[in-house]
Amino acid sequence: MLTDRPHPADENHRKSPRIRTQSVCALTPMISAGFAGARPIPRVASMLRKTSSSATEKVITAPMTEQLSSLREVLDESYHMLEMSGRRGGLRAAIASATARDIEIRRILATVLERLVGYLQASAACIHLLDPHEDVLTLKAQSGLSGIARRQLSSLDIHDPPMDRVIARRTSYFATERWPAGEPPPQLIAHLPRGLTAMLPLASRNRVIGTLMIIYRAPRFFPPSRTRFLIALGCELGRAIEDAMLIDKLRDSEARHRLLLESAGDLIYGMDLNGHTFYVSPSSKAITGYEPDEFLSGSVTPLRMCVKEDRDALKAMFRSATREGTRGTMEFRARRKDGQEVWLSATWAPLRDSAGVHRGIQGTVRDVSANKRAEEELRRRNIELAAINAVASTLTESIDPDQMLNRTIDVVLEVIAAKAGRIAVLLEDTRTLRTAVSRNIPQRVLDQIAEFELGDEWSGMVAATGESLAIEDFPSSAYVRHAHPAIVEWGLRALLSVPIRSKGRVLGVMEVVHDVPHRFTGRDLDLLSAIANQLGLALDNARLYEHMRREARELGILHRSTSDLLPLAPLESKLRHIMRTLEEIFGYDGGWLGLVDEEGTKLVGAAGFGREVPDDTIGLELPLDPTFRNAAVLAVLERKPNVIPDPPHDPRCADQRGSVPLRGARCLANAPILSGDRIFGVLTVGRYALGAPITDRDIELLETFASHVAITIEGARLLEDARRRADQAASLCRIASSLTQTLDVQDVLDQIVADAANLFSVEIASLFLFDEAAGDLIGRAVVGLEASALDNFRIPISLSMTAREAARTLGPVLVHEPSEDGRIPERLLGRFAITSSLTVPIVLRDKLLGVLFLDHVSNIRRFSQSDIDLASRFAHQAAAAIGNARLFDQALRRAHQLAEQIEAHAQELEDTRSQLTTSQYLAWLGQLAAGLGHEIRSPLSVIKNAAYYLKTQLVDADTTIRRHLEMIQQEVAASERIIGHLLDFSRGRKLTHLPVNLRDLIESTIEQIEIPSHVTLTTHIDEDLPSIIGDSELLARVIANLTANALQAMPASGVLTIAALRGGDADRAEIRVSDTGEGIPTENLDKVFEPLFTTKSRGMGLGLPLCKMLVQAHGGAITVKSEVSRGTTFTVSLPVRTPSSPLYEPGEPTERADS
Repeated sequence: MLTDRPHPADENHRKSPRIRTQSVCALTPMISAGFAGARPIPRVASMLRKTSSSATEKVITAPMTEQLSSLREVLDESYHMLEMSGRRGGLRAAIASATARDIEIRRILATVLERLVGYLQASAACIHLLDPHEDVLTLKAQSGLSGIARRQLSSLDIHDPPMDRVIARRTSYFATERWPAGEPPPQLIAHLPRGLTAMLPLASRNRVIGTLMIIYRAPRFFPPSRTRFLIALGCELGRAIEDAMLIDKLRDSEARHRLLLESAGDLIYGMDLNGHTFYVSPSSKAITGYEPDEFLSGSVTPLRMCVKEDRDALKAMFRSATREGTRGTMEFRARRKDGQEVWLSATWAPLRDSAGVHRGIQGTVRDVSANKRAEEELRRRNIELAAINAVASTLTESIDPDQMLNRTIDVVLEVIAAKAGRIAVLLEDTRTLRTAVSRNIPQRVLDQIAEFELGDEWSGMVAATGESLAIEDFPSSAYVRHAHPAIVEWGLRALLSVPIRSKGRVLGVMEVVHDVPHRFTGRDLDLLSAIANQLGLALDNARLYEHMRREARELGILHRSTSDLLPLAPLESKLRHIMRTLEEIFGYDGGWLGLVDEEGTKLVGAAGFGREVPDDTIGLELPLDPTFRNAAVLAVLERKPNVIPDPPHDPRCADQRGSVPLRGARCLANAPILSGDRIFGVLTVGRYALGAPITDRDIELLETFASHVAITIEGARLLEDARRRADQAASLCRIASSLTQTLDVQDVLDQIVADAANLFSVEIASLFLFDEAAGDLIGRAVVGLEASALDNFRIPISLSMTAREAARTLGPVLVHEPSEDGRIPERLLGRFAITSSLTVPIVLRDKLLGVLFLDHVSNIRRFSQSDIDLASRFAHQAAAAIGNARLFDQALRRAHQLAEQIEAHAQELEDTRSQLTTSQYLAWLGQLAAGLGHEIRSPLSVIKNAAYYLKTQLVDADTTIRRHLEMIQQEVAASERIIGHLLDFSRGRKLTHLPVNLRDLIESTIEQIEIPSHVTLTTHIDEDLPSIIGDSELLARVIANLTANALQAMPASGVLTIAALRGGDADRAEIRVSDTGEGIPTENLDKVFEPLFTTKSRGMGLGLPLCKMLVQAHGGAITVKSEVSRGTTFTVSLPVRTPSSPLYEPGEPTERADS
């Protein structure tokens, strides 16, 4: 049966006497007095004795064994008094007395339980104390428990029943027959005997600190008095245990404090309110150098020791402490007796008497110089670690080498506090050390230290050896071989250079400089080395990352570029794409691709790119000869790639033609284009910049790319062959179809050359027909050149060696190497750059109709045997087409000839009839002119003479009379000209063949002609105009007649131009008479030279026919050009004949044929 009884602790706590906390309060003055060596324990014992009974006094003085025996007696007495009379305090006093005599609390509690078990005649008892941090009850003491029971009860969870109720409600529990199901923990069921078990809370000051468990082996009934006793025992024992534990803790704390004071070595002092020191510990000499007596006598005070800068603050501190009783701590600098400056830390607290009156201050003084140095060291360390951390953060957060270098040099200069600094990196795969970043270094100095070779000067030595170098006096250092004046003038005095290393390799150097002589410490070197090592690892990682990115990019590029090569396309397009890939994707500055020719005897340039790649590399031929020293040829012959790091000085590039594809490259690489055992050519790439080598990785990628190029070239060639065969079949079908679709010879010829150019993929195709009568080849059609290139182009077949051979053999003639063959004229090779030629005869029924020339101007293509066979079949169909077209053309031409003959005969009949009529009319006109000429001239002479006489006699007559006389003279002259024309036209006259100077002829003729004032005359006569052979009088009449007509065409105003110049042919001269008059209508231009045709109101239309007759009599011709309202130009063209000319016939004048 379980019984719950209220715990009387809450009710009796105020009534029952208890040990007060005076012991704790008494320790405060004890600790203060402890500075003078006072012992606190007797004072605690004295306090405890005041609260104990007389029985307790026996315990204090007896030895420990006797004390435990006495304690047992006191406990028995205390139990009896507590149960019988309810008197409290005895148990607590006994436990407190034992605790004060340094008896362990565990032994005290064990003795308490031992006497309790005996007093209650129980089987066992145990005490568990509460651990508030872990919510468990820990076995603290026991009596009568077996070993197994002790182990099982060593720790109990306060949340298990019934502990939860005992702890939470502070309620006592008694079990009689058995524990209720689910309440006891398993270990209690297994190891506790059946019987009465009591669990009591140990309470103190309104809280439970543990439990007391009393165990019986057989059921037992407690009377009410015994139950009240147990409950009171729990309260009394709880308070006693807590007081004992508190005293034990205070004793331990006091012991630790004393040990701390004795081992610390601090200066302990006491000072009254007037500032006089009344106590100083002996450690003052070790800390300040002064004896304690010197402080006590007043000869030395803390204020006198303090440095001037901290004195005011220390004085204010003492004033506040002595006047206001404040507590505090202050660090200040002081001078020891030996003059050494130290850092001291003073701690003070108010000193009060037992009445609480402030009497002074007490405290300690400690030498904290080492701490200050440590703090300074720590601060510096923190700065360094912060710097290293900042560098590390930058290096881990960034993969950009430039950002790493810039951030690192900034941090280094901030930490080292140097004037300037720089970081130089070792160029990859070179021995050159180049400045990457710098700070506060002038450009003129940077120019001198921009680059070093390994081993040169201080930086090169550090990079070469991997050892740091400190130069404390720069100009005079043995490590400085050539101190440039600019460096010395700038003020460089001290320098620290450390290598930047990673995995045993030197990647560069890091340097800081001062402008004054400076001694670098080991810490500077360690810090700079640590940062340099971090930077080295970061740079190495960045390079590795960049290398990985580059590899990934290159693999992607290779995949993308090879994927782009897969689609079907012509070979030329593929080659352009290959060059573009090498330039734009792989990043090479120049490239060249050479293909092996069909005979396998040479490399032929097929494509190239780069600023230093000349145009003549396309078609450049390199012999595949081991004696020919060329790296590209060597790669083809050895079938493995090679690298030329210095082409100008490499013996593998000794032949000048070997450097032509990539002239000026600083580094070259050649990779053979291989597919299995087949070699297609070579890829040559180069870089022009310094410090940009071609690495092994580049060679691997180039070799892989070359293998893809080989597959591409092979596929492109197969594609071209297939397309060519298809085009050949289609072209042959078109040729066959053209035989029935067109019968025009020129159309057929044009179709033949167009089909031939497409069929054989040639740049130039030309067709010449054979003129059997003249033995010439006549150009009729061409593709690849201007059509005008063959206009009137004839070549004797005997001069064309290939055509002559084709005509002789009636079969195609192939020329592989025109420049070396000699069968093609050099002028054609120079003009058209022919690299391969095929001459195909066009034969019909064993008769040569013509020759078809097919020419390549690129080294990429060559004619094969299949091309020759195809050309023969093509020529056969072309011959049939040309033969049919010629037959149709001949038939058509014969029909046209017959029609033209009929039309000519009809025109001839009409002309004959017209000429007969005109001849009869002219003959009648001539007879009339001959008969009337003499009769009319006589009266005209009389009229002319009379007018002349009257004009001489009437000099003073008025202007009207004289104007009429002039009119008479002009009309007489006009009548004489008409009569002269009639006579000249009706009768013949003999010509005189004498040299005639055209300049003199024109000038004399112009002088005889009166030029009206409204007409402007201009003349133009060539300086080198030769003389002609002719009749000057008749030619003058021609010029005069043309000039007269021109003046008549300009009645109002105008410009008359007479010119004499050499004609278009060197053996002719021209006389031009131009006016800006009315012009001649287009419909009359063909009639102006016909006799009797005129548009004038006066005249008979014989002037221009007479001019034409006279010009033709001299072997010349006269033409006219005119535009209405703009003017007319007559051109007289005469042959130039000199006395040495074969046409010159000196002697008698010749008779002119009548018109």
